[in-house]
Order: sequence, then C-alpha cells, then structure tokens
Amino acid sequence: MTRDELAFQANRVIAAAKASLELQNEFSFLVLLHRPGRGWEPYRMPPGTEALMNSGEAKCEIFGFFRKAVKTCGHDAVLFASDTWKGDATEEGMKHFDTGEWHENVDRGFRKLVQMGWAKVVESITITAQTESDVLIVVQPYQRLGDCIQLLECKRNWLDQEHFSGRQKMFGDLREENLGEHPKDQHPTPAKS
Repeated sequence: MTRDELAFQANRVIAAAKASLELQNEFSFLVLLHRPGRGWEPYRMPPGTEALMNSGEAKCEIFGFFRKAVKTCGHDAVLFASDTWKGDATEEGMKHFDTGEWHENVDRGFRKLVQMGWAKVVESITITAQTESDVLIVVQPYQRLGDCIQLLECKRNWLDQEHFSGRQKMFGDLREENLGEHPKDQHPTPAKS
C-alpha cells in the first residue's frame, strides 16, 4: 500500500461522506480494512451505537477489537472516518495553544474553550488512515448550506508510524503507553452523537 493509494482512499471517503451528509444528513463512523489480494473491506457501527464514539472507554474497546483483527487477519492498511466536532483556535486561543492552560480547558465539544473565546467549533470529517510505515490524518471541515454541504479548507498531515500514538494506532509499537487516551503530539477530536 503506497502513500498515494492511502490518500486516494481517504479522498474517496471524503466524497462519500459529503454525499451521505447531503442525502441523509449524517455520516456514520466508518472503518475500512485493507487486505492484500482482497482490497478494502468496510465495517460500520450498527445503527443506534453512534454514541459509543463519545465514550473514551468504549472507543478503547472498539479500536482494541480492530487492532486484534488487523494483527490476526493480516491487514496492511486501516482507515477510520468519523463525523466530528473540531475546535479551531481563535486569535486569542493561539496565544494559549499547546499550553497546559489550553489542555486543562479542552472538553468534549470544546465548550469551555468556546466560552473563553479561545476556540470556535466546526463540523468535520476526520480520517485516520495508516499502514505499517505511514499515517495520514485528514481533517475536512464543512458547513451546512441548506441541503448542500460546503467543504472548507482540508488539512492533511503525514506522520511516520513510529511517531503516531493513541488508541487508533494499529501498527508498530503497540505497548499500552503508545495507545493512551490523549496521545502526545495530537489533540483528541470528539465524535458527534
């Protein structure tokens, strides 16, 4: 699986998410597992279980299940996609970003940071796609315009797998300290329920 193939699949998911939001007014958490010779295999959360993506404990179990499946079944790439709330730092927030004070005030939905004037909240499709060597994190903000979805500026960040941590980590050093609730060098993005 090359970086180009991983990026292509992430772009396909963004297009599908946009269509789903426009046609059904929702996009459910999606997992794609890639197996050599078999291609991408989709997995969706059963209807009514979306709220599990707002529980840290449930997410640890969900991602743990997929981590075991990846190892057991020989998958060489994984893609997670979710409709999330993303907190963007305001000008005032940028003065405090990446400080202890910023992290102390992060909560689900970024309510405290918004009240403090440090962040504004935007809806986003967040994708984490990874192979044994590479990780692509895509944050595609969007806004609703009646029945249409306008995609805003997309942010893509490539990491080496060895520098990626958090519960979505599927490859590499899978010791518990690399699978923590709040991975270092990354900021959690709450899913919508």
